[in-house]
Amino acid sequence: MLVVGAVCTSVVADRTTHRTDERQIAAAGFASGLMSVTAGVGGPAISTYAVLTRWNHQGFVATVQPYFITIAMASVAAKLISEPHSWPQLSPVGWMGVGVALVLGLQIGDRLSRVIPIPAARTAMIILAICGGLAVLVKGLLEL
Repeated sequence: MLVVGAVCTSVVADRTTHRTDERQIAAAGFASGLMSVTAGVGGPAISTYAVLTRWNHQGFVATVQPYFITIAMASVAAKLISEPHSWPQLSPVGWMGVGVALVLGLQIGDRLSRVIPIPAARTAMIILAICGGLAVLVKGLLEL
């Protein structure tokens, strides 16, 4: 619920003159990393930060890709350290499917980025962040 609230608040706050400082930047990074490791949903925190700082879209996209690779690798490492037997047991064909999906996703995303207007991409980012937060909320409620 916190994730959904933060994203929605950032959309409303985007219409203000508020500016962020270094502490808020560090807090967004910390929240994104923490949520990535604990719930597998680090995107909404960084999306919230992007909206609040009015980060231009091209700079955001260029920065967020290596950021997410780093966060994903750190998350996997943290999970493996805390639960050494948590590595997914996929067949070689399954791992090949993961690799193919990754490459296809990158190729499709690259092509779409050339035709989708920036305001539409930003709206999609916000919607995906909210959906990610809602998915984690529903999953948590179902596990109660």
